[in-house]
Amino acid sequence: MVVGVGTDVEELLKYELCSYPTSLFDNNLLMRPPDKASLQTGLTGKVPSSVVENLPNTVSYVLDGGALLQKISWPKFLTYEALCRIYLEYIQSQFGNCTIVFDGYLEGPSTKDDTHSRRIGTEVGVDIDFTPDMILTMNKKPFLANSHNKQKFIDLL
Repeated sequence: MVVGVGTDVEELLKYELCSYPTSLFDNNLLMRPPDKASLQTGLTGKVPSSVVENLPNTVSYVLDGGALLQKISWPKFLTYEALCRIYLEYIQSQFGNCTIVFDGYLEGPSTKDDTHSRRIGTEVGVDIDFTPDMILTMNKKPFLANSHNKQKFIDLL
């Protein structure tokens, strides 16, 4: 279509090529997963070394708690309380004093639902009514695939 003087805007909108931004969604209308490593590399390359060298000594970290749940291994036959201590010791040794942020898993639909679904895949975990002194016998992936288990573990942390 050739756009000329007097072209009606509504006429142009009839020929929109795509009803959703393809940079954000795939053909199944699921959000595309983020490429955080490329973002970090791109941002790191833009920061001059003189800025990095002059950072203050008091750095405050903000950590993605959900990513930490996935990162740390779960030794079997520990209590849930002991597993919490492993998490806390890892965070303290790697980051010191920091703030940990969790997405929230029981609050209804969110933009993270696609990411959570992609992460758990076909795993299905049963609800575990655990206490801090109970022995952990379940593998991490099915345990965290259940949002109630995940939220209860976060509350324990």
